[in-house]
Amino acid sequence: MRRKEWLSVILAACMATACGDDATNGTTPDAGRADTGTPTDTGAPTDTGAPTDTGTPTDRGPADAGAPVDVRAGGACMTDDDCDADLGQICLRNLIGSGFCTNGNVCTNGTRTEEESECGGRGSTCLQFVPFNIPDGSGLCTRACTVNAQTQAAGACREGMACTGFWYRDGEGDGDSPGCFPFCTSDAQCAGAMAGDASVMRCNTRTGFCSGTAVDNTLRADGEPCNPMELQMTMMPQCRGVCFSTSSTDRTQGLCGSYINVRVTSMCPDDPMQTPIVPIDSVTRQPSDGIGICLRRGCERNTDCTAPTVCVYPQDAMGNVYPNLPASCGFPTMQQPVGIAPCVDNSNCTMGTICIYPEGLDTTGMNVVLRDRATQCGRPTTMQPTGIPAADGGTPADAGSDASTDSGTASDSGTAGDTGTATDAGAADDVVDAATAD
Repeated sequence: MRRKEWLSVILAACMATACGDDATNGTTPDAGRADTGTPTDTGAPTDTGAPTDTGTPTDRGPADAGAPVDVRAGGACMTDDDCDADLGQICLRNLIGSGFCTNGNVCTNGTRTEEESECGGRGSTCLQFVPFNIPDGSGLCTRACTVNAQTQAAGACREGMACTGFWYRDGEGDGDSPGCFPFCTSDAQCAGAMAGDASVMRCNTRTGFCSGTAVDNTLRADGEPCNPMELQMTMMPQCRGVCFSTSSTDRTQGLCGSYINVRVTSMCPDDPMQTPIVPIDSVTRQPSDGIGICLRRGCERNTDCTAPTVCVYPQDAMGNVYPNLPASCGFPTMQQPVGIAPCVDNSNCTMGTICIYPEGLDTTGMNVVLRDRATQCGRPTTMQPTGIPAADGGTPADAGSDASTDSGTASDSGTAGDTGTATDAGAADDVVDAATAD
């Protein structure tokens, strides 16, 4: 089978299966890092995770100067004639965005030199984890890039593309060395996305992909709960963006979220105060990938959240809770079964919880009781084994409406950071198995 025909088969299969809508095979995230999610597929991270620092990703790409501006891989095209036939390149115009030049066959992951040799010379790369059904260890040839560069000469991608290694699709949360991949932010960038009438193509700014419809703002906003299992059964969209699976044990638990190209904007579409999830280089403290995920909805108490979600503190895969970090809406966990429910004494609490103060690290790094914070219902701890007894021996005190907020038993095994990951490559409401990005 010729190269172009082989790739066409991949794309046809992608169209039929929604390209990676694999909500049933999420992988559990790396246990101690900032939960940057690992998908079964194109997922995206998180929910209640701990810090977003994912360490310094392994970079096999160009050192820093970026790719030559004239590199053909990843270049704009309308027909195959716009690409380098001697390298076996074709113009890929299906499904995702405006046309770009890539090899007619998949490329093989390897060293920088090996990938450049296969993909067209200096400045090209074989980008893994792309949202197509291709073999493990394979990818598509495109232009290599530098995440924080501002011009193409310095290594930035052209308009309508994002510099990414698909960190949220990699089981380790690191992703590949970055390459340019279509990510639209306006309808104009969808011209030539698919053969036929280009005027019908719209940019879904919540996924970065072109399709026949724009964002439906009547659907649920980022941070609202969604049901990945129901979505797969009915194929009826629930979210303005993507429904991210947030639990590896309960496939009905999900949160709505959106992808953004952080070089274009760092603001989330539904709430400018929302902080997007993006991996951070531990040395430079700058983003190490150009795609971020808007998922966490900030809160102070359970009433700020939409049931069945509650207000919970960040929690890592080991079950450690971080009350000194901002809370967000998420599903109950073993350590936080009722969320942030204010209390006056133990009589206000249910489900085996007692009335205690939050605990966290002081300036010396020691775990202490934070007695300057409001009391809330929580599991007994070593420092607070009995909680605050009712003053009159049992008459419930008035702790406010939140005290009675009971979100039910946690179906998650205890890791609030288990937020699945895996999204789809094109549908506006694809299920993403977000089990990794807290």
